[in-house]
Amino acid sequence: MPAPDGPATGSDTGRGPRPGLDGLDRLMADSGLDVTLTGEVPRDAGPAVQRAAYRTVQEALTNVRKHAPGSAVEVAFHRSGTAVEVTVANTVGRHPALGLPSARHGLIGLRERAEQPGGALSHGPTPDGGCLLHARLPLGGAAHGP
Repeated sequence: MPAPDGPATGSDTGRGPRPGLDGLDRLMADSGLDVTLTGEVPRDAGPAVQRAAYRTVQEALTNVRKHAPGSAVEVAFHRSGTAVEVTVANTVGRHPALGLPSARHGLIGLRERAEQPGGALSHGPTPDGGCLLHARLPLGGAAHGP
């Protein structure tokens, strides 16, 4: 089994490398979306924070592809004291939504992943018709990298 802070591809089910922020550029490039990255990606954060941040961006991009195809997306990272904040915002889609079913399990999982170490997750529409997803992930304790 690879080290928890090993390569950033695969799933985090224990059957391969666990995703981390080293795989963020590829995730965004492979999304097929117009994605802009701002802020400093906290590549020195511990494995748990990196997985949570990666999964947050992954789920947000999946939701944009399903519900707002053709929109522009901004992924932003900001370190705030003892936490890292991840924000994914998208504009209104230029194409019709794909009409795929959504049970919102991805968002529920992200919320649980953020809240477990004391963080928070919020999401909702923006005034211009887009969507915003924001996660605050604590950097302290075991979640902080070597």
